[in-house]
Amino acid sequence: MTIDSSQSSSSLDVNSLEEKRSEQSSPSSEVSSGGNKRLKQSTPAVVSSNGSKRSKQSSSSEVSKEHENSASSDRRAREKIEKIQAEVRFKMYASVLSDKLVTRIYKKAKVSCTDDDTRRHLLERIWAEVKDIDSPFIPKRILDMDIFKELCKKWPSPEMLMSSLLGRDPELEISIISILRRRLCKKPGFISSFRAGISSFFRR
Repeated sequence: MTIDSSQSSSSLDVNSLEEKRSEQSSPSSEVSSGGNKRLKQSTPAVVSSNGSKRSKQSSSSEVSKEHENSASSDRRAREKIEKIQAEVRFKMYASVLSDKLVTRIYKKAKVSCTDDDTRRHLLERIWAEVKDIDSPFIPKRILDMDIFKELCKKWPSPEMLMSSLLGRDPELEISIISILRRRLCKKPGFISSFRAGISSFFRR
């Protein structure tokens, strides 16, 4: 009977030790499982933060591209408007020049000028030959007097000039156009601009 009791007590001791070990091991398992849960929860957060960063970068790049596209389109529209305005000013200058040149020729020939067809024809001929000039230099004053003086070297009298003008002489029209193109394609220097300003002042 004594042996049985000792055996039973030893078995109880073993069981109690095993229970204590299991109790000690169970928190570690719980901790590890909890750590795994935390890792699983933290991993999507990192992924989501990286995804948000990429989305922000892509959105900022798209916004910058939109700004660049709008700026380039605005620049093209501005250049187009400036080109149209320059062409309108150039044609207006050619119109005033042809009108004043015809008036000067008639005035020097002492004839009243009422021929609108001649004015219109001369303007069409001049504009057809000078409109292709790239970035023409448009002087502040009208060059009708300068052209008239150069024409007088070939046509000695205003009457001859008027006759050639009314007859739509191709030689006269070519001479007018060549003189005008030479003046529009060449920018004068400071001295010539100063002399032109002084002469135009004394002609007033």
